[in-house]
Amino acid sequence: MEINYKTTEDNCGNVIISLSNSDELLEVANTLEFISKLLCNHISYDLDFDSNEITVFVNDYYEFLTLRGKLLDHCAIA
Repeated sequence: MEINYKTTEDNCGNVIISLSNSDELLEVANTLEFISKLLCNHISYDLDFDSNEITVFVNDYYEFLTLRGKLLDHCAIA
């Protein structure tokens, strides 16, 4: 699993989670749902089964750091 941050034109950010296997997408999506409940904050994301990527929409780099830390703590794939 590879986790990258990319700034958009409107100064928001996207977290790009790249996976080697498309079967892992649903496990990461379930982990995102768990983190959403844990933080009491809705996490908006898109699944791309063609490129084995998940795009998570975040407000800034600090939200990315928090999300990355929680993914590394709670996702078995990480």
